[in-house]
Amino acid sequence: QLSCGSAGGAALGLAALAPAARRGEGPLALILTGVAISTLAGAAISLALNLAPAAAVRALGVIEMPIAAAAGHRLFREALSLRQALGVILITAGVAMTAMY
Repeated sequence: QLSCGSAGGAALGLAALAPAARRGEGPLALILTGVAISTLAGAAISLALNLAPAAAVRALGVIEMPIAAAAGHRLFREALSLRQALGVILITAGVAMTAMY
């Protein structure tokens, strides 16, 4: 039996999840995937800020929310309200106009 009442217990709890993570399932695999993607995203934004004007990079950063909404809808079957869909359209149009002018 694993106890999660202390730091040692928490480590044992994570160790128990390791086989599931190696198979690509379970909460630890999800956490590690999120950490890896966040790290890559941070590195990509740092590189973009070094290579392009900050205004253009930030304009593309604004599009994160519509992408997250689309991913939530596609992957998790989350419903978008009319208000959310309108927000996605307005943000995407604003970024497109910023990129064109």
